[in-house]
Amino acid sequence: MNAKKFRFGFRALGREAERKETVWQSAFRAHVEADPRAMTTGECYLSHFVFSDEFRQHLATTGSTAGYTGPTWLQWLVFDIDVEGDILEALRQARCLAAWLVDRFKLEPDELMFFYSGSKGFHVLVPSSLWDGQPAANFHDYARRFAETLAINADVKIDSGIYARVNLLRAANSKHRKTGRYKVQLRYDELLNLKPEAILEIAAEPREGWIPEPVPINSEAAECWREIVKLVDEEHSATTERRSSNGAAKLNPTTRAVLIEGSFVGDRHRELFSSAANLAEFGSVEELAIALLMPCGLNSGLTRSDVQRQIECGLKHGGRS
Repeated sequence: MNAKKFRFGFRALGREAERKETVWQSAFRAHVEADPRAMTTGECYLSHFVFSDEFRQHLATTGSTAGYTGPTWLQWLVFDIDVEGDILEALRQARCLAAWLVDRFKLEPDELMFFYSGSKGFHVLVPSSLWDGQPAANFHDYARRFAETLAINADVKIDSGIYARVNLLRAANSKHRKTGRYKVQLRYDELLNLKPEAILEIAAEPREGWIPEPVPINSEAAECWREIVKLVDEEHSATTERRSSNGAAKLNPTTRAVLIEGSFVGDRHRELFSSAANLAEFGSVEELAIALLMPCGLNSGLTRSDVQRQIECGLKHGGRS
């Protein structure tokens, strides 16, 4: 798909307000730069992801963003760090993530974007040009898993709920309804050195910001993205296959390699996460035991019914029937 066709998003003057179509890049820039035409006296949100004409048609036909299942993309991947009741810890984690990204992908600090959210957290934004991910129907899932993987490696906790296909994020320079403070952009040195009190003081009013130019592709980031795409697509395929076979859970290739062969193809964190998610799909110990042991039994020359019977007897003996 051509990423240039993904220009549209939606904007809302409150989480429960009507979501209206907008040219996302223009709206994002207007909010970041504190353009008076984008300013409001209250809350304002923009979509995290951007869309093509397919989304516009869905919105025009249904009058809602709900139910959209088509392709998405984004220009800026957002990491949301929010520690309830502890802004100092949220700031510490945001600093760790920012420094890790700069070091890991050989970035200049001003090639990223950093925001205080207006409440108790921080947003770190990474340009998607770093890995050149292409639009896709599962793009939002790729983005979530990619962000989770980087956060795990940086040893920080992020909000994984912001990667839903039609999720809203607080727009830059919009006012937080409860705190009265604004979501403001911070320079890298400010993020690293300012105390929370100084940041809150900056957020007392809107602040004109800036948008960095796209960065070149980083080979390591691109390889990580490709591995994520492969894993997520495998999981989707396994889920589809399971649903088409009377709902019986199955081990996906990654889980099988980890549990049976004891091997990792790519990043251990991602593949362990994938395997655990796959195992969580099994509704019972019996299902899991059969999935793990059936291939071994069949490879030994036993018939399927013999293997099934031996597994059931073993489970019964172990008190798990």
